Amino acid sequence: MSCCLPILTATGLVKRFRRGTANGAVFLAVNQVSLTLSVGEFVTLVGRSGSGKTTLINLLSGLLTPDAGTVTLDGHLLHSLPEAEQSRLRNSVLSYVPQGQSLLTNLTVLDNVRLPLHLCQPSRRDTTTPARELLDRFGIAHLGHSYPANLSGGEMRRVALARALITRPRVLILDEPTSDLDIENTYQIATLFTSLIPTTAVLAVTHDLELTSYATRQLTIANGLLQNESPTRH
Repeated sequence: MSCCLPILTATGLVKRFRRGTANGAVFLAVNQVSLTLSVGEFVTLVGRSGSGKTTLINLLSGLLTPDAGTVTLDGHLLHSLPEAEQSRLRNSVLSYVPQGQSLLTNLTVLDNVRLPLHLCQPSRRDTTTPARELLDRFGIAHLGHSYPANLSGGEMRRVALARALITRPRVLILDEPTSDLDIENTYQIATLFTSLIPTTAVLAVTHDLELTSYATRQLTIANGLLQNESPTRH
């Protein structure tokens, strides 16, 4: 466990959904989940399909509002803030990479990566240099002027990760970040995540055993309940 103070804390999170059935039954996707993330941690979240993993990280990142419980991000109760303040806080502190394709198809790779800097630091003059440095770090600098339609799934995944890091977030939340990557690129991404530990709390939903072997902690969720917590690396 990191000795640092938590940057993100969830307490008693509950999220219910109504099934699309005749009786409209309600099920608990997330059930009384509490956890903390501190700068200096790389945490993986594992569980079977439908266990509540994606719902949980959507709650943590502010994309979903809980039916009960709280999320505290950098000392602020996230869901009690007006939407504009939530967005400002997320843009300045947290980056989230969903599982599916999230790139803007009408922008080049370079413009996709530097877009968050234009949004959260509009007065910044040079957004190109840090974007190119990240593309180079991910081994895709040659794709800067390409469009997403011309990329492979693995290339799009690396562009999305580069874009998530452009603002130097203190919290990085990822849904299956290595799902489209081969073993070599998975190793590169895992090494990158561990290099971020001094400045960032990383939480990754994954089925990738190779990725979990690099984590400082592993969380397991089943039927919406957080089951256990185990250290994976010392």
